[in-house]
Amino acid sequence: ERLVGSEMCIRSSTVGVYLLVLKEGDNEFPKQVRIIAACFVAVCFLAVLLPFVYFSFIDKETDLGKLGKYLRLNDQWGTHRGYAWIRSIILFKDNGIKNMLIGSGPDTFGQIIKEKYRQDMIKRHGSVFDSAHHEYLNYLVTIGITGLVAYVTAMISVVVRGFKHCKKSLPLLIIVFVIICYNAQSMFNIAQPITTPFLFVFLGLGEALIRKFELEEKQQ
Repeated sequence: ERLVGSEMCIRSSTVGVYLLVLKEGDNEFPKQVRIIAACFVAVCFLAVLLPFVYFSFIDKETDLGKLGKYLRLNDQWGTHRGYAWIRSIILFKDNGIKNMLIGSGPDTFGQIIKEKYRQDMIKRHGSVFDSAHHEYLNYLVTIGITGLVAYVTAMISVVVRGFKHCKKSLPLLIIVFVIICYNAQSMFNIAQPITTPFLFVFLGLGEALIRKFELEEKQQ
């Protein structure tokens, strides 16, 4: 699980290499094929997301049987990630206005959740959580809404601006996909010392390339 981030980065890099080979070759996917592929991915994503949202927040009573552990957010969902996520939101709301804005401090999530839910966690799960198992929720509690917005804004800025210039640089396209993949897996994990530093390296490289292309456009 802790190597998911590295795996996603490797996969995204592989996609980038494939695109490079495709670009240098004589063959190219027809535009219709790319559109159909994108639509297929979007439909698959929505086919999972919409039922999850509906049965988690609208219809909480229907018996889903074995599908309940996948389609309904509760304390047992996602190997008890649901428990950590729900408690994270409660901790954020009960943290006071000051801490809601700037957080309780880096790496303090474990301390806060243990103070309030230690015995409950031991009773329910036989163990104690020290993280939210969700990077954004973890940051929401520890660095507040201000810090989380700044963090997410930096990601979005590089991704959006990177897509505008990716036709000029395949490395930039790879960097954009790496950032997207990292953020996708961070929905179910927390920042790891083995992977997160690489994220900031890629962010820096992406920003440098983007500024280079933006400067060249101004000089034209």
